Amino acid sequence: MLAFWEIATAYEWVLPALLPPPVEVLKTFVGLLGEGDIYIHLAVTLQEILLAYLIAVLTGTFLGFLLGGIPYLGDIFEPLLVAISAVPIVILYPFSVLFFGIGSGSKIAFAALSGFFPVVINTTWGVRTVNPELIKAAKSLGARPYQLFFKVIFPAALPTMISGFRIGMVFVLLAVIGGEFISAKAGIGYKIAQASDMLDTPLLFSYIWMVLTLAAGINKLLSLVERKFNIP
Repeated sequence: MLAFWEIATAYEWVLPALLPPPVEVLKTFVGLLGEGDIYIHLAVTLQEILLAYLIAVLTGTFLGFLLGGIPYLGDIFEPLLVAISAVPIVILYPFSVLFFGIGSGSKIAFAALSGFFPVVINTTWGVRTVNPELIKAAKSLGARPYQLFFKVIFPAALPTMISGFRIGMVFVLLAVIGGEFISAKAGIGYKIAQASDMLDTPLLFSYIWMVLTLAAGINKLLSLVERKFNIP
């Protein structure tokens, strides 16, 4: 693919202004890593992703266990959550900016809301689909409520929860980068918007490559977590 990319740009099958040669992109990317400014923006993006993800996981997991553990509440709110999650969350971004400004607060709130839905839905579903026979067996052996939760319900629901965590991270990452691209004072998405406005395609591709590397690293980290819990 890289060879075809190089040939296409060398013979100008594609305008270099639209698709710069990969060698030029690599040089720009290496030069970018030598600048101290980029690490400040990278730190801002990572901080927003981490805080938004923690909020999404904590609130989504808590509510998911609540809805999954109380069937009456689950029957009422689970269809509502699924319906809301089907609506493009991006339409709510202006409200996030309105309440929190164009700083990191709006990106964190928007990203946390984006990642919340897959976490709460998967957690609810994971709890509600625990084998009832396992619960009956644990109760017959005299398991207390907290033992029932930590020894039976939580381990049985964990694989489905982890899937929600991974999907939630994807949504959080997209929301943070997209929010920074639309309106921000700092961050990788903000730098992508700047490079796009300046029509600096080598720099634009370098920032995109940075985002791809970041996403791959986060996905690898979550994969290690799955292996830690022996989740296929």
